Amino acid sequence: MKNIILFTQNLETGGIQKVVSNLANYLYKDYSIFIVLSENDKKVAYHLNNGITIKMIKTIKVDVSKPSTASFLLEYRVKKLNKIIDKIKPILIFSFGEYSNIISLKTSYKCKKIVSQRAVFESMKAKKIHLFSFDEYKDMMIKYYPLADKIICVSNYISNEISDLDAKLKPKLQTVYNGVDKVEKYYKKISEKYILNIGRLHPQKGQLDIILAFEKIADKIEHNLIIIGEGELREVLENKILELNLSKRVHLLGEVRLPYDYLHECELFVFASYYEGFPNILLEAMSANTAVISYKFEGYNEILDEKGTNLCKINDVACLSKNILNILKDKNKKVTLAKKMFEISKKFTLKKSLDKYKKIIIQSIGS
Repeated sequence: MKNIILFTQNLETGGIQKVVSNLANYLYKDYSIFIVLSENDKKVAYHLNNGITIKMIKTIKVDVSKPSTASFLLEYRVKKLNKIIDKIKPILIFSFGEYSNIISLKTSYKCKKIVSQRAVFESMKAKKIHLFSFDEYKDMMIKYYPLADKIICVSNYISNEISDLDAKLKPKLQTVYNGVDKVEKYYKKISEKYILNIGRLHPQKGQLDIILAFEKIADKIEHNLIIIGEGELREVLENKILELNLSKRVHLLGEVRLPYDYLHECELFVFASYYEGFPNILLEAMSANTAVISYKFEGYNEILDEKGTNLCKINDVACLSKNILNILKDKNKKVTLAKKMFEISKKFTLKKSLDKYKKIIIQSIGS
């Protein structure tokens, strides 16, 4: 069988990690699948079939204060990946995430190379990724992305961003939306009525807006607010909850391994991200037949109906608060919205997504 390498940073929990694991399990009967990870100090959180081989690049200690460390670490990983590739001799390297994409495209081994771009530029501007700034990534993408045989984007919005970098990349671009299986319930009964948000505790995810919106209507509803996830914003959120005297109404649960019962049991899912690539958790909430309120993040209209009464402009806390109250007070509206969300989610199945990936692979290397 033909050897294929799927290359990414790690297989801890996350959107990229879930896609890589699903794709590996989907392809392994037809190809010899090798997953190569650029870090060996992270756990593998997803189940992989026994026929899949994992290779890891050793994580080394570096001095992050040195300006040269970012380039040193990148070149170290290019060198180590080159050695692994030379032994596997793949017909295709499929990388995921801009950092992994640059490493893959810098390797010298001659084979087909597909890269997957999953982040909107706004998220790349928000912080340094592996010590590189957005401007540095932009320059590297302009230099190295032309070496890719295909550039797969998770939304048309991201595809347009890449095309705007260099119009010559347009023929290489293709959109493959994330896909999800119907979210199954594990029969954990949750007694209280609540509104739900799931996401990394980060300014991007808008949990502070949700808490502020909830505070405006807390005395008008019996529902509590549950937020699942962990991250750098925890202390800020905890302080705001105390300041607003909401300790008995707003609960930060941290990481929950299987949050799907919470999706099924919640009265309303609130998605207040300021920017996203193509959010899995939004699709999972919709597939759980749950009513959803969302901000109009860039690319939202590739998933949600532009005319939806459940949508708010980014940072519009008043709209968020008003919509939460209206939907919770009108049972028919809530049921209708939940059914609508579920019907939309059917367009984004995991099988459709994986089938498209496989079709692109076959087009690149043959069956």
